[in-house]
Amino acid sequence: MRVLWIGHFIPYPPRGGAPQRSFHLLKEAAKHAEVHFAGLSLLGHQPHPDDVVVATRALEEICRSVTVLPTRLRSSTLGKAWAASRALVTVRSYNEVWLDFRKSRAMVRAAIERIKPDLVHVDSVMIANLLPVDYRGPAVLNHHNIESHMMERRGVGKNVIVGTYMGHEARLLRKLERRWAGRFGRHIVVSDLDGLRLSEIANEAHCETVPNGVDVEYFRPQAVDEQVGTLVFCGRMNWYPNDEAMCRFIRELWPEIRRKRADVQLVVVGMNPTARLLAIARGDDRIRVLGFVEDVRPPVASAALYVCPILDGGGTRLKLLDAMALGKAIVATPLAIEGLEVVDGRDVVVREFGLPFVDAVVELLADRNRRATLAVEARRTAIKRYSWPDLGAKLVSVYRSALEEAPRRAQEVRSA
Repeated sequence: MRVLWIGHFIPYPPRGGAPQRSFHLLKEAAKHAEVHFAGLSLLGHQPHPDDVVVATRALEEICRSVTVLPTRLRSSTLGKAWAASRALVTVRSYNEVWLDFRKSRAMVRAAIERIKPDLVHVDSVMIANLLPVDYRGPAVLNHHNIESHMMERRGVGKNVIVGTYMGHEARLLRKLERRWAGRFGRHIVVSDLDGLRLSEIANEAHCETVPNGVDVEYFRPQAVDEQVGTLVFCGRMNWYPNDEAMCRFIRELWPEIRRKRADVQLVVVGMNPTARLLAIARGDDRIRVLGFVEDVRPPVASAALYVCPILDGGGTRLKLLDAMALGKAIVATPLAIEGLEVVDGRDVVVREFGLPFVDAVVELLADRNRRATLAVEARRTAIKRYSWPDLGAKLVSVYRSALEEAPRRAQEVRSA
């Protein structure tokens, strides 16, 4: 089976949710199929030309061929502003028009003509329109999130101007998701919940769940001394749900946690912490914002407790799966565990943001045995449900299903 994977970024290095998912699924799919990659290089993932070279070489070790189109102007501030203006004029979603231009369409067409794939994997709905209109072969569409739902959620609680814009963008994204629902033989979602959301938007979408996963060999319990009273959070800190979660955690919950537990410390790990977060944390010697670290395992493993007070976003949180595989006790909000098959009180402790979250943190810091029990169960669940090799095999089975169904779908199109 020859698969062409069309990406809206180069998933290397595999840091952060979407790059981790795409990299590991690419790697696992390539064990079962002949996989070719064609994608766009974004400044946010490869800020320097040398980074593009390194990322391309990394994918060449996995894929049969790799085609990369740098989009340094398109993914710059100026390019994004141009895309926003174009979206307003054409009454289309910003996400739809951002990476849609002559060279990106030409790249995809050339890759299809050269590779002659049995199946095309499109890694996001925002680049679905790069598929040539005359391409009628089997195709699947991956959804890292249900974009319209995530955008709608982002608008809640914002000021009138921002909320109105996000509501407008959410409506356009729903139209985009509905438009492409019938074109793809399978829609790959990260959770059954996301599958339900997409089906409510477009009931003709045939959804298959391939969850986010974790490298359970790389992320395994570490032989390090636990730092008593230390909380840790890990994530890409310029990603708005992470930034908002930690800013609110420090402003609203941290003072009460400190009042109840005088020796508590907080470590925030992750690239590109915002100026807002740094300003909020400044002046408190019990908060350390580490920024980017080459290896997240030591600071996470040495903490007594992992906190995940996420209040926004979509999909499922790979950072939680990493912490589970590392064997960490976790306190998380209901939204943070959304879409994950975990049990409150067994794998993680789930509490609403506010005093319930504070109380759970303080109680677990005082109960080492309880933390140990949670840690064992968390890792067991990570191994059982979220190992990348198993998920890669599931993805390839989805490909095969789409291929087997393709003749019937083609006949229906001819008869319509």
